[in-house]
Amino acid sequence: AGDAHCRTIGCSLRTCPFSSFRLRKNLKSLIIVHPSWFIRTLLALTKPFISSKFSQKIQFVFNLTDLSELVPMEYVSIPDCIKE
Repeated sequence: AGDAHCRTIGCSLRTCPFSSFRLRKNLKSLIIVHPSWFIRTLLALTKPFISSKFSQKIQFVFNLTDLSELVPMEYVSIPDCIKE
């Protein structure tokens, strides 16, 4: 049973790149809410190294009103202190 689940670190390291590839291919959009200057700068610096298709999927949202236009809010868990 343990072999079927493949719980070793070696197996996890072998499957991690495959999972990452599948995630990138199936990802419709990556929405970053309230991005800090550090996150925006980091993405700007790494943009030449990531594919143009993936970089087109990245969206910045600066307030919850814009987020509600992109995603139905019943699927989003927002703490009460943020909603205020």
